[in-house]
Amino acid sequence: MSAAEARVGLFIVGAQRCGTTAWFDYLASHPAVVTPPCKEPNFFTTDFPVARRASSVADYHALFGRWPPGAGGLGLDASTSYLFSTEAAAAIHAYNPAARILVLLRPPLAFLPSLHAHLRLRGFENAATLEQAWQLEAARMQGLELPPRCPDPVLLRYRHLARLGEQLARYTALFPAQQIAVMDFEDWRPDPRRAYLALLQFLQLEDDGRHVFPKVNEAAQHRSPLLDRGLRSPHPLAVLLRASLRRLPTGAGRSLLDEVKRLNRAPLQGAGLSERLTSEILHTLADDQALLDRLATPLRLLRR
Repeated sequence: MSAAEARVGLFIVGAQRCGTTAWFDYLASHPAVVTPPCKEPNFFTTDFPVARRASSVADYHALFGRWPPGAGGLGLDASTSYLFSTEAAAAIHAYNPAARILVLLRPPLAFLPSLHAHLRLRGFENAATLEQAWQLEAARMQGLELPPRCPDPVLLRYRHLARLGEQLARYTALFPAQQIAVMDFEDWRPDPRRAYLALLQFLQLEDDGRHVFPKVNEAAQHRSPLLDRGLRSPHPLAVLLRASLRRLPTGAGRSLLDEVKRLNRAPLQGAGLSERLTSEILHTLADDQALLDRLATPLRLLRR
């Protein structure tokens, strides 16, 4: 098959904070799988253009470096925006109607706190708690109370991002069931080797013998939010400090700036959700969770 004819065959479409980075890493080491050096090309998220890393199919394929895949090879794109995007499913189907789709899920009471913490860690969210962010959503949709470093307000639409049933429905409406697989975070974490074998069977790939599945991109928080704000500040002194730290190496092969950032991260210590917020989330998403259960149950790789 020529480079012009070759198509990416597997899309890990999200959701966010449900293991997409882990599964990208696990599959990227398989000898038959070809990936871009960096996760999240976001090429098919045409309604979220700020995140797209290519503007044409040729440029998109060029991101993969080794293209096209060899005989029996499989191109992999893992972009979480493809699930919450309202346009990506149709764009992927138009590009490759034979593509395989992997959807990773998590219950909303685990998904939303992890998402909020991740956005805080990246500097996209300035609300200190999920409850505050949840209450700010209506104002933010009107362009108010937006954090200055957030690249697009859609990232702060927690109610929209958590409607995973509605998002999955965009794929089930276009792709046949045999091309869609669903895995829940709580189902694959206890035995990733079992999940890996089930996924290889879904992809019709040979087992490469992988038995090590390290935890990847675990939920984290800043030990010192003040230090993080200082490192991100646009103030000229902060810019000068970052440049100086970036030039200083450490014995671990990282710059001193990267080492300071690493040491300022700690595992997320969940404070728990209030009873009021828990009830509101469950009530708000009840219809969507019912839809999700109906659509996802026959597509799950790991049967409960």
